[in-house]
This record gives sequence, C-alpha cells and structure tokens, in this order.
Amino acid sequence: AVQDPADDPAVQDPADADDPAVQDPADDPAVQDPADADGAQADDPADEDSSTISVGYSDDVYEALVEAAGSFGDTPEEFQLRAMAVLSFLVAISGDPVNELQDQPAVDGPHTVTSEFTDEEYTNWVPRASAHLVADADVSQYVATYLLIFLTSLG
Repeated sequence: AVQDPADDPAVQDPADADDPAVQDPADDPAVQDPADADGAQADDPADEDSSTISVGYSDDVYEALVEAAGSFGDTPEEFQLRAMAVLSFLVAISGDPVNELQDQPAVDGPHTVTSEFTDEEYTNWVPRASAHLVADADVSQYVATYLLIFLTSLG
C-alpha cells in the first residue's frame, strides 16, 4: 500500500524543522513503550519470535529440492517455507481432518535444510499439517517439501 507522506511521522514539515517545540515522539527518550525497554522497534521483523524446522534429505531428494526451489527463485530454506504453506492450504480445503502416514519418511539424511518460520507462520501452518498427517513437525515438513517438489515437476 502506498502511504501518503503527510501521514508518515518520519517526514517532518520543513516549517517545523527549527522549532524545538515540535519534536517527533520517536526521538523523545521519555516516550518509550515499556515493552521495548531495550530500545528495539516493536514492529521490527527481526524482533519477531520464530521457530525452526530442520530436515535431513537424501542425496536424490535434496537434488530435486534444489532444482524445484530454483524454479521459484527460492533457496532450499525458502522452498521449505513455501511447501509448508502449500500443504497447510491443501489440508485446510480438503475437508479430510486426518490422513495418518503409515510409513513416515526418514528425516535424518545427509543434507540438512533448516527453515525459520515466524511465530505466525508456524502457528498457522505447522499444527494443521502435523495434525492432518499425525506426524511431528520435521516429518510434516518433509512431506510438504516432497509434495511441492512433485507438483513443481508436473509443470
């Protein structure tokens, strides 16, 4: 969304530039959110809590993952995030609450990929996929990634 510069508190009216009575509240150390006592910006994405999922892939699956990720311009880590979002979406629209995996894949292969989810991403995607598959987060991530590799190969 395009923001009107007049609404941006960082843009000061030049007429007020030399007026000491007109001060941006963000520049006033007395006006600080108590939750941000360390001085960090509350809306700074780097301050969001996050969760990680690490999956070890076999040589052949990792090679396919790298190729599929490249088709999106993603790193393997970004592709894992995309894959979990896709699986979560598909589970949400499927109407089938549980599709338990009978033979869970190995997730301890030699090529480990670790993806970092924001808390919002993790909370919205991972529990839905894990509950549907009756599997833990790393197995769910493997299944999600494998599914998106497959779907990408169709194109």
